[in-house]
Amino acid sequence: MCKRTVVSFLLSSSLSILIYSALEISKAKLALNNLENIMFGMGFEASFFPEVLSCFGLALYTAYQVHPVSCASCLVFSLVGLYFINNLSRKIHHMSESPDATKELKRRMKT
Repeated sequence: MCKRTVVSFLLSSSLSILIYSALEISKAKLALNNLENIMFGMGFEASFFPEVLSCFGLALYTAYQVHPVSCASCLVFSLVGLYFINNLSRKIHHMSESPDATKELKRRMKT
């Protein structure tokens, strides 16, 4: 079942293009918190649990099916990516890291 290099390259390229185009077509249906947006309104935000942890677990399981080393590298790269996305989100939305500031903000919102 071994294919020549050129045939293998063409098959893998065409399958990659098909997969990415299918993902682009159905990207509105693939978001995990769309059901929550429908049920709780459009202002509902995805939280760490269950959305992030379930996607993280699914990615680790899928990578482990390929090879245990893939699972370890998926763990490292996912944690690094999550760290930088969290920092970027804090910069964009101007969130502070100290819990005292959030308590102060909640107190101001009540009054």
